[in-house]
Amino acid sequence: MINRRVRRPFVRRFLAGLMAAVVGGVGSLAMAAPSHADGMPCRVDFSDYASSYNPQHHRVTAYVHNTGSVTSTGWVVYAFLPPDTVIDSYAMVDPMPEYGPGWFSARETKAIRPGHVVSFYFTYTVPPGVDGALSEIVCSIF
Repeated sequence: MINRRVRRPFVRRFLAGLMAAVVGGVGSLAMAAPSHADGMPCRVDFSDYASSYNPQHHRVTAYVHNTGSVTSTGWVVYAFLPPDTVIDSYAMVDPMPEYGPGWFSARETKAIRPGHVVSFYFTYTVPPGVDGALSEIVCSIF
């Protein structure tokens, strides 16, 4: 019998994220949030609408801006969602379960020309009693 070291999901996610950052660093990977997007190659603007019939259900419409000087080859976003949030639907993006909930990658419009914008949306539901307003979305463009 061989004793094997058990790796927890957090360690696997951390290692996967570290590898993505190292590989993406070669392609000039950068993170930017709307509040500090000056000089960064991307910015995300979004609106979060709570449903009038169910305050736990939200719809987010978001726009990724290429603020750099070259056309991107791809992009990803991370939405800071409350714990135990369920993503109900999404369009123009694909979830990235290997990184965890809240991570999305570009589906079809991966390339964004300088000064141009692409949009996407998703809906989510938070558990009862949880403030479900989305606080921030950050982007990575490469």
